[in-house]
Amino acid sequence: MANNLYRVQQQLVDGLKRELQPLEAAVTGFRNEVERCKQAITRHTREANTLRLQRERTEQTVQKLKEDLEAAIPQDGVLDALKDQLQQVEGERDYMQSQYELASDNKAQLTAEVDELQKAVDTASAQLGAYQEKFDKAKRAHQAAVDRRVTVLRTKNEGDNRVNDAKREKAEADDAFQRVAQVVEEFNREASTFCARVTVPTGETTNSLDKKLTEMEKQLTAAQQALGGDRATLATRLAEVTQRYSRAKNNHQNIYRLKKELELTLQDRQNRWKRFRQHISARARSHFVYLLAERSFRGRMQIHHTAKQLELLVEPDNTAVRTDAGRGTKTLSGGEKSFSTICMLLAMWDAMGSPIRCLDEFDVFMDNVNRDISMRMMIGAARRSVGKQYVLISPQAMGNVQLGQDVRVIRLSDPERGQRVIGAGGRVE
Repeated sequence: MANNLYRVQQQLVDGLKRELQPLEAAVTGFRNEVERCKQAITRHTREANTLRLQRERTEQTVQKLKEDLEAAIPQDGVLDALKDQLQQVEGERDYMQSQYELASDNKAQLTAEVDELQKAVDTASAQLGAYQEKFDKAKRAHQAAVDRRVTVLRTKNEGDNRVNDAKREKAEADDAFQRVAQVVEEFNREASTFCARVTVPTGETTNSLDKKLTEMEKQLTAAQQALGGDRATLATRLAEVTQRYSRAKNNHQNIYRLKKELELTLQDRQNRWKRFRQHISARARSHFVYLLAERSFRGRMQIHHTAKQLELLVEPDNTAVRTDAGRGTKTLSGGEKSFSTICMLLAMWDAMGSPIRCLDEFDVFMDNVNRDISMRMMIGAARRSVGKQYVLISPQAMGNVQLGQDVRVIRLSDPERGQRVIGAGGRVE
């Protein structure tokens, strides 16, 4: 039953995968079509801007020539030459005017094409959404089928485990039966040797033998009552107790070996964890010293694992006498303390694997020099951290930040005092 259900679930999963492949191909095609339409819109916009610039330059030239003509009217000697030049310029102006009108027509045509392309983009986006919905539906169905398949497999594995347990119990029962049979055979052999032909003493009669037999039966009954059973019962009990003792002894030995293995495993894992912690600490300390050198600072990071404490010792003056003591963070100025904190955070982030790293108002007490160095260090660290995202929140202006494809500045609008709801206004630079 479990195998049949498993095959049905597998067929359902295969069917969903076959239905999923054409949907993924269609989604890819529509995405490519949307990308081509966006490129065409960009190209038409660029051509329209170029034609508008040519028209503006032509109008400036005509205006300049008109001003030159008005300035040259009082001079009779050059009037004719200026008139000829004016006619030539007017001809050029007419030519430019015609080119501008042609460009305007082309711009209108391009605008219409852009509208058509935009409609095509909207249509493709709508179709893409429909296919995406089908894709999500098929994906959910596929996931449900996979979950059902996992459930069936789990049920099948549990059944196999129960069958294996039953087989093992049967084998143990067979072994116990063989041992009991051997014990019974041994008892029969001993009884046959014990109950051989008995020699009756001279002078004994039937009555005396009956009396002795009765007396011996009484003694045997009393001995059995004192011992708690007959010889066969006691032998059976002895076999059972011996078997239980053997099993308990084997279990104790197995548990003791398992305990030793677990202790060795725990010790090995603790040693490896301590070595890993030492490597991480050494990496953080060396990176902290390297970051402080960006500002010509000296210092070191002390990590006390047993006390669960971290201590920073920083010497802002690079020309001071080199000592191992350093200065605590409480004796530093606001900007020096903020810069040292940034260096410590970057060093710890470099030693960790967090995918998202946020920092709020880190440059409140910094001067411009510390702030520029800190921003450059954090942007450089973010670019070197592949697969990590940095979110830096600052109330200061971002005019000195060099933007790029991997750096975005989101500027929020100024807050309105007295309101109880924060607006969602903001712009991306």
